Amino acid sequence: MLSNIPKMNLIQFLFHLQFFAAVTVPFFTEWGGLNFRQVMLLQSWFLFWVFAFEVPTGAFADKLGRKKSIVLGCITAGIGAFVYSSIPSIYIFMLAEFLWALGTAFISGADEAIIYDTLKTFKLQARSKDTFAKYSMILSLAFIIASPLGSIIAVKFGLNYPMLFSGVPMALAGIIALTLKEPKRKAETKRNYLSIMKESMLYIRRHPKLRPLVINSILGGALLYYILWLYQVMLKNSGVGIGFYGWVSSGMNIFLILLLSQITRLEALLGRKNLIAATLLIPGIAFVAGAFITNFVVTILLILAIFGAWGFRAPLYSSYFNVHIPSKSRATMLSSISMLAKIAAAVLNLFVGAMMDWSVQGTMIAIGVAALGVAVFSRVREEELK
Repeated sequence: MLSNIPKMNLIQFLFHLQFFAAVTVPFFTEWGGLNFRQVMLLQSWFLFWVFAFEVPTGAFADKLGRKKSIVLGCITAGIGAFVYSSIPSIYIFMLAEFLWALGTAFISGADEAIIYDTLKTFKLQARSKDTFAKYSMILSLAFIIASPLGSIIAVKFGLNYPMLFSGVPMALAGIIALTLKEPKRKAETKRNYLSIMKESMLYIRRHPKLRPLVINSILGGALLYYILWLYQVMLKNSGVGIGFYGWVSSGMNIFLILLLSQITRLEALLGRKNLIAATLLIPGIAFVAGAFITNFVVTILLILAIFGAWGFRAPLYSSYFNVHIPSKSRATMLSSISMLAKIAAAVLNLFVGAMMDWSVQGTMIAIGVAALGVAVFSRVREEELK
């Protein structure tokens, strides 16, 4: 049964060999014929279904087993990739996003649960931190490898082929998941997500030290997220061809890994409050600068600054949240904050998509100014982070 751990690492790697990631913008706009408003609408559609499926798929995993949930998740998402690459139609894309959301929800939580329960069976819970750290690193490794391959596939075969080829390792991940062994576990009572959200909102509202952290986390994260959609536009404006997009994407993920390895040093150097401010001030300035600069080297530096800050914020805020959240409520509260962030992103997508159709340059300026505003007017204090 301990073989579940390396098998889950392999499943994680295969599932995230998403070759399309480095060519998403040309895939949607050139091959799919969509405008940015439609692209962002699809992302909101995806987030809606992930939210809707969270409870029923969780109940499925608890009642019928995490193994079956992971198998269904891999296969369903793989089918979604095949559907996505079939016909350039927004209705086909909506069906694909529906399947992808269902697959994502099936895997969400079930993967980490089966890993932890496996360690618990052998009384190896003390290794869980290192095990999950490796599990996360494998995800980044998959993106680093898949991105340049995706660019090569797009140039050689066509813009829809990276999406088509992404379905293959997902299906393979599902086949490997069939060999997992279900650990014994106690039945758990699942609570309604709406009641969890309500309790979490009341908790945040009643704790003035936690509230500004949550607001800063959600607003800042939602704004910086758009680098995933704008960096390819920035590269195109700097004269870079699609074949190079994947290499830049790999560089972004490598830079993030290096940045995360220095989180303790940066915190000691700048202080916690200043570090939080820097994760918005630097990308805010970079977004505004990127709206006007088309020099290739400078564009790369701006992309790295924004993406690095976006990826850096998640583990940083997670540790700061834990200062104010009691251990018995930790999992519930962090899950609720994550859901609030998804809701904010789903709503913001509708406005940002329309703005990008109006003016990409104007959108970048608006996002940059908004990020600077959140940084300047944030009420987070140094003593609240200790």
